[in-house]
Amino acid sequence: MLDAPAAAAFKAAVADCARAREAWLYHPFVAAITARAEPPLAGELNLFAWAAFQERMPDLELAVAPGAQLLDLGGDYRALAGRRSCAQLAATLSSMRRRDVALVVPPGTAPPSAGARMTFERHREQIRTRMPQLWAWIAAATTFAAALPPAATGSFSSRSSPDEPGVVYLTLGGDILQTLEALVHETAHLHLFREERVASLTNSAEARFRSPLRADPRPLRGVLLAMHACAHIAAAFREAEACGLDHPLRCRAQRMEMLDLFREAREVVESARRHLTDAGAAFVERTAAVAEHAATPALSAA
Repeated sequence: MLDAPAAAAFKAAVADCARAREAWLYHPFVAAITARAEPPLAGELNLFAWAAFQERMPDLELAVAPGAQLLDLGGDYRALAGRRSCAQLAATLSSMRRRDVALVVPPGTAPPSAGARMTFERHREQIRTRMPQLWAWIAAATTFAAALPPAATGSFSSRSSPDEPGVVYLTLGGDILQTLEALVHETAHLHLFREERVASLTNSAEARFRSPLRADPRPLRGVLLAMHACAHIAAAFREAEACGLDHPLRCRAQRMEMLDLFREAREVVESARRHLTDAGAAFVERTAAVAEHAATPALSAA
């Protein structure tokens, strides 16, 4: 894509930015690009275009192969081909729409139906406008919501990975509480992954424990993931009940179910405190405070 001198200049400029700890290198968009050798959502073209915005980067020119696509912060794709300069790529990227927690379709995945996309967009807007504090917490860790293909059984699923900061995968087309639960569940994991980049939360990967969300015994880290997600999902359902996002009795029932799962996980964690680091113990206490808030009665809109 770049000739050898240009590639060397680009690498040197990125290294200078890394040494200076420039904030743009830590954006979830960039992390999603650089986390893997062949990231599923983007590639070196996106990194090059994003870098083109930065003052330290040289105005290089590159050859874009036919079929290459540029993905912007909002999840829009633009087909590119031919020779492009940094300035041209920056102008292209800035002209593309940017949205908060953008819905994207990973390359190689069949796009969801128009109805499923519209449903997700509607749910996202309802959550954003009616639950602004929760949405700020989601948007602090999640940049892309990537569409999962519907399962043959019609079940709703979601996932996330430490290798893809800022990205959550979820099935589209469910009801609003399913969308809310998936976004909060996976965003909670992204927040935990971020904590782990600063310090380990556990000191043992060998010991196995009962987990409320999995049938097989899990490392303590897996139980922490479940406990943390359940606390935040319960808090989200409390807020959903308070703002009338769905029927208050349904929100309350699902909140209580999540609190039960949280308590089950916390019992396991408390019995294994010797396997927590100091950072892990502090993380457990912060999570317990979230669950305590979730357990307080909500002033229902109904």
